[in-house]
Amino acid sequence: LGTITKSYSTSDATGTANNVGGLIGFSYDNVENSYATGSVSGDTNVGGFAGNYNSGTVSNSYSTGAVTGSSNVGGFIGQKYISAAATNSFWDTQSSGQAAATGTGSTTGITGKTTTEMQTQSTFTDAGWDFTDIWAMSGYPSLKAFVGNTAPVVTNAVADFSVYEDSSVDPINFTDVFSDNEDNDADLTYSLVSNTNTSLVFTSVDNTQDILGFLLQSNANGSTDITIQAEDSEGLTVQHSFTLTVNPVNDGPVFTLAGNQSSNEDAGDQTVENFLTVSSKGAADESDQALSLTVESDNEALFLTQPSIDLNTGTLNYTASSDSSGTATVTVTLSDDGGTGNGGSDQTVKTFVITVNPVNDAPYAEITYGNPVVLNTSGLFSQALFIAYFEPGPSNESGQKPLEYAVSTEDSSLFEVQPEIVIAGTGYSGGYEYAGTLTFTPLPDTTGVAVVSVKVIDDGGTDNGGEDSYEIGFTITINQGNRAPLASNAGITGYPKTGETIAATYDFEDADGDANAGASFQWYRKVYGEYGSSSEAKIDGATDSLYIITSTDNFNDLRVEVVPFDGTAYGDTITSGYVKANPFEGGSGTEADPYLISMADQLNAMRDVYSEQPNNLDGHFKLINDINLDVAPYNEGEGWIPITRGESVWFLGSLDGDNHTITGLYINSTAQQEYVGLIGGHSGTVRNLKLEEVNLRGTTNYNYVGPIGYVSGGTVSNVHVTGTVSGPTAGGIAGALWNDGSITESSFDGTVTGTVVGGIAGDIETDGVDNTFISKSYSTGSVSGERAGGIVGSVTDGGTISDSYSLATVSGSTFEGGIVSFNGATQTHNYFAGTLSDVESNTYWNTSGEQTTDVSTGAMKDSLTFADAGFDFANTWAIVTGDSISYPYLQNNPQIPIPGKELGNTTPIAANAAIAGTPKVGEVLAATYDFTDADGDANAGASFQWYRANDNAGTNEVEIMGATDSTYTPIPSDNFKYLRLDVTPSDGIESGEKVSSGYVLVSPFEGGSGTEADPFLITTAAQLDSIRTNIDDLGYITGHYKLNNDIDLNVAPYNQGNGWIPFKGSFGDGDFDGTFDGDNHTISGLYINSSDFELIGLFGFISGTIRNLKLTD
Repeated sequence: LGTITKSYSTSDATGTANNVGGLIGFSYDNVENSYATGSVSGDTNVGGFAGNYNSGTVSNSYSTGAVTGSSNVGGFIGQKYISAAATNSFWDTQSSGQAAATGTGSTTGITGKTTTEMQTQSTFTDAGWDFTDIWAMSGYPSLKAFVGNTAPVVTNAVADFSVYEDSSVDPINFTDVFSDNEDNDADLTYSLVSNTNTSLVFTSVDNTQDILGFLLQSNANGSTDITIQAEDSEGLTVQHSFTLTVNPVNDGPVFTLAGNQSSNEDAGDQTVENFLTVSSKGAADESDQALSLTVESDNEALFLTQPSIDLNTGTLNYTASSDSSGTATVTVTLSDDGGTGNGGSDQTVKTFVITVNPVNDAPYAEITYGNPVVLNTSGLFSQALFIAYFEPGPSNESGQKPLEYAVSTEDSSLFEVQPEIVIAGTGYSGGYEYAGTLTFTPLPDTTGVAVVSVKVIDDGGTDNGGEDSYEIGFTITINQGNRAPLASNAGITGYPKTGETIAATYDFEDADGDANAGASFQWYRKVYGEYGSSSEAKIDGATDSLYIITSTDNFNDLRVEVVPFDGTAYGDTITSGYVKANPFEGGSGTEADPYLISMADQLNAMRDVYSEQPNNLDGHFKLINDINLDVAPYNEGEGWIPITRGESVWFLGSLDGDNHTITGLYINSTAQQEYVGLIGGHSGTVRNLKLEEVNLRGTTNYNYVGPIGYVSGGTVSNVHVTGTVSGPTAGGIAGALWNDGSITESSFDGTVTGTVVGGIAGDIETDGVDNTFISKSYSTGSVSGERAGGIVGSVTDGGTISDSYSLATVSGSTFEGGIVSFNGATQTHNYFAGTLSDVESNTYWNTSGEQTTDVSTGAMKDSLTFADAGFDFANTWAIVTGDSISYPYLQNNPQIPIPGKELGNTTPIAANAAIAGTPKVGEVLAATYDFTDADGDANAGASFQWYRANDNAGTNEVEIMGATDSTYTPIPSDNFKYLRLDVTPSDGIESGEKVSSGYVLVSPFEGGSGTEADPFLITTAAQLDSIRTNIDDLGYITGHYKLNNDIDLNVAPYNQGNGWIPFKGSFGDGDFDGTFDGDNHTISGLYINSSDFELIGLFGFISGTIRNLKLTD
């Protein structure tokens, strides 16, 4: 960089384009001690000093010219780059017309000044400019290098002038008299050369303010000649002389007063001696003048005798008017006879103040209402005009106002807010002056009478012994009133499912014993946004105790506010906690309490469940029913939309199928970069699920297709699939298994087609170590594509396959394998017993590594083959041996039928036979039992036989003719009989041994077994009439009974003909020997009109017990 120094331009600069400046157009250099004063105009980057300052530093420089342009226009620089700097530089904001130092860029180090400030040397010396060697002031600063020195000159001569004796003389400003072309006028050195009459006037030079000061000697007159001088910084001087004349003037007399005086109202005559003292009649030459005195007051009404002063003695006398107070300014004028020529003074005026202090009288006020009587539940009491009359005192105090109505009571414990009387205003209120409003709040649950005192205080004060207060009193009686009810424990009952009704609950208390008169309710919805944000609002119209969940509420929180009411008063509002609305059958979506799914639409709603991250679904779900997806809209168009179908959304939660089945999953995807499956992108857990008749198809190169599309770090266990899967990368369970994901104890039976295809997974990849694995899983059916494997189509980067097998038909146009088609995975204890495309039959087993061993079919069904190879038949594997043989199968993931099984058969076993249902006439009973088969054969259906007996010991047991189904419906003849059944299992080949259930008692009653501890329960007239049918072998009505409801017998047939038939109405029929407990219920309308019976009544003849029964009408 170069340096420009001590340079200037006074020319105007005009440009038609960019970078126009008064001194510099465009600069990379340092510039110091330079200036520009010409006007500047251009288009862009226009400045009074520089147009574009790219780098370097400008210091101790200024500009003053007018600046105009289109853009980037500045008073000093148009465009200032970040690499450029400025220090101690200035521009004229007035002459430039620019308020900003730069058009663009930093303004640090550049200061705008007015024209006056720019023409003042201190502006620049304060910034460190050198006015000794570099700069000189001549209007704006100039460079000394271009100016020669000249002596100061007198520019405004001081004319001779005269003043009056004892007057003041304005100082002379040297800079008004002298000037210098080189030095700032203020920087010249000024001095007094001579004063010819110092006894007339004293003169002084102040070089700080550059003034010559004058002080006239007291009472002196005459004239004097004065000479002054200015000297510049190089010693050149100039002098100037003028004459000052002082003309004589008369002086007024001089006296003093003793000061302001005061007395109290009605204090009588006041005398103050030596109040006035005369010091002189004027100057020494005025001692023969005669004096006169006048005294005047500006408030004559204040005095009975006006103030007066004796000139000879100086004594002050005055008497204030009766009942008067206030102030008076008293003017004292002492005059001489010297006249007023030449502006002289022949009198002296002084003032003092006489204050007559008021003495305040007590005010007066009246209470205009009776003593208040209130209830302790009434809350705030307010009575306007409680004090409606205020009198401040005598007429001379009519302007006084009440300062306070001070209230006090010794019974403060009766109040929640203490009594207070507030002055309503400073004037009339409701026609009354300074009315007082009484307020207080009684303390709830407290009663009594409070004695209240009121001190009325005016603003007259107590000075000088005055009185400013007056006391009055009243009482407040507080009686017991209605207390507001209290609600607590607000809650919400019912499951918050779409379309269901939830209800507000709460506990009600009332200290007065009032009944609950019904609360008011308001329901609220809290809506959640992205990343945890939320907002809550009232639900319009939701003001009942019941609320029906709408779809708008789904996955939002609901709460209810309750305001209790006792018929008189409302209590405080309370609120319930939140419940989250959802479309599911139950649950809260946590891992411990998952959402329960029973239908297709609820399964579809899984995609809407997330907590704080809308891009990841993290709810937990459980099936409670089988689900059919072969319904609209899930079987139309592209079919089911995968949950988390793309890269940006992942399923992090869990889906527990609870061994239920999803049928008819259909997807025909044409989307790019989509993970195709029930769940697309999966990093959570899917378990215990069956998917049947799936039909999945993805068509783009980036599709991963499978019942679970892409498993990335997630787990899949106990998932079993049947159907068809097709796609670029496709698998019977997962299209891809990456990033330490796992598939365990799962199976696929169906067809997989595509490019990279596997019976379990299309492609697997691990995350640095072999943590991605497939275990205890198998595939059957067919797998075909370019790279086709019975378990895995292709291995991208490692992984483990263990304890798994494939029975599939595998066909690969480029690569194929019974376990893995392309690349290797770590394999242990796997086998393939399916068919490869170029080999008629293949039987392989594997113990470790990637290689397989070819074994004959017979050896593949020999347990020793696998035991010798380390297969774990104690915990993992099983194989059929003996009369029947098979390939190995998985203990915890058994294939049905067992793979490769060749019969000898083992008979099945039935156990735990039981009867389900209510053993009552007309109700359906069903047989239940457990089925096991050592060969793994399916239950081919059992045979059944039902039996009837008199008791649970099987007395008089007989087969029920025709009752050979798994269900049986009791008939009337079964009443009070015991039923059981035999079950004989079958595996389709052989029948097993017969097993029997226990007995169940059939009765016509609502419940119970007829024992004393568990009596028959009776709720209807027909059940009551059925007692007569429970007859033992001796003809007695037996058993134990209990009413479970009131019973009306005034119904047919019991109110028709002879009416009710008595239990055991004749002596020869036996009696009732059981117990009948009415449980305090009532039998009404018992009607009997018959001569056929010896014993008339509800019961005719008893030897048992009847208790706790009411019979009416």
